[in-house]
Amino acid sequence: MRIVAAEPGDSASDRNVIVQLDPDHPGFRDQDYRRRRNRIAQIALEYKQGMPVPDAPYTTEEHGLWRTVWDALEPAHQKYACVEYLAAFERLDLPRERIPQLRDVSERVQAVSGFRLEPVAGLVEPRVFLESLAGGVFLCTQYIRHHSTPLYTPEPDVVHEIAGHAVTLASGRLAELNRLFGEAIKRTRAAEDLERLSRIYWFTIEFGTVREEAEVKAYGTGLLSSAGELDAMREAELRPFDLEAAAQVKLVERLAERVGVLRGSRVLDVGCGLGGSSLWLAREFDCSVLGITISPVQAAMAREKASAEGLNGRVRFEVADANHLDLGPESFDVVWVIECSEHLGDKARFINRCAHVLKPDGALALCAWLATEKSDSPAHGHLVADVCRGMLCPQLARMEEYTGWMSASGFKRVEAKEITRHVKETWTRCAALVSRKEIEVLLSVSDARTRRFVEAFSAIQRAYEVGAMAYGMFTARKTG
Repeated sequence: MRIVAAEPGDSASDRNVIVQLDPDHPGFRDQDYRRRRNRIAQIALEYKQGMPVPDAPYTTEEHGLWRTVWDALEPAHQKYACVEYLAAFERLDLPRERIPQLRDVSERVQAVSGFRLEPVAGLVEPRVFLESLAGGVFLCTQYIRHHSTPLYTPEPDVVHEIAGHAVTLASGRLAELNRLFGEAIKRTRAAEDLERLSRIYWFTIEFGTVREEAEVKAYGTGLLSSAGELDAMREAELRPFDLEAAAQVKLVERLAERVGVLRGSRVLDVGCGLGGSSLWLAREFDCSVLGITISPVQAAMAREKASAEGLNGRVRFEVADANHLDLGPESFDVVWVIECSEHLGDKARFINRCAHVLKPDGALALCAWLATEKSDSPAHGHLVADVCRGMLCPQLARMEEYTGWMSASGFKRVEAKEITRHVKETWTRCAALVSRKEIEVLLSVSDARTRRFVEAFSAIQRAYEVGAMAYGMFTARKTG
């Protein structure tokens, strides 16, 4: 998907944005390749919608590169491509000996599904790309990857566009799915809705799989245009089709992005639970992580996970009480706290201790359940009380209390964002789960503490629905 992050003021008419090659791009130092890329980009810049697409000036070497890619792709398709793709591939009848021109491919696709392919110079903003689908237009790059890496490209190229998208658009069913995505995007107004639909597109159109006669097959274009991705699909984690799960922005990813976690950072994960965040930070950012939890059982299970993933050298887990946080001063680059501070009695002191263990200019990343003004009313206050009783929270604080404690502890650049809509679906699902008959039977023979804990699931769900609770994401920097 040839998209870049949107900037304020971008509109669906901004079709062409030339992207400079990154220094680690395989073709960065190849001046001939860069000049040819510029010539091909110029075709898109001068292109007028509805006109025939001019031919791209591919070289003999690039045609040879196309053949090399297809030598790897065709056997991979026979093993891993879904039936719908294989039928469309045969229907499109692409040449193997040369790169087909976009105009020729577009004419064949349009004859099948009504979609036409139009050129863009490089990466474009998500709304531009996705809204175009509603009108039966697929925006394509025309350049091909650098010859030094025939089976890899860091960006969408003509192989991905044609072997992936053009072929699937020669399927009436898959073309209609693309069109429906475009129509859904056109109905969105909020940036968050656009982001959610973009993620669904990514996990379906780009990297979706389907079961055919008990075997996993690919229909995602990012898989079908890469022999390496198709082969790796066998070992990938495959999740059930779940629109909400696909749309959900992963909390840890968002928090890491907002706080600006750097590679190799030393991180303290407070209230690490079973170690999910700690292990993710070690894998994704090569961080050195100390995870602390009050539960010896959780610590033991987290250690087992670290060992299974080969991360013992970068992650360790200890049993410790976050109420005290008695660690050395200026020891960490990041203090990471997800859904732990709610359980602490003196939250202001805890925030102060976070500042104590951070190095100068170190970062605090914190997510927490929050009380709102509505929790003061008798109609809604009992919900928050039920949550606190079931989840062993002394009390829930408000967003302005957290930001005040951070400022008072010497933090600067304190930022707070309310992201309730991204997390409340989790509790809707939890509430539905515990309402099942078999769970009710188990609870009938459980102790009072367990019953209060499970009943709190529904209380959280209702508190989010009526606005008595909110979910906050906080980032801050210690004064250097």
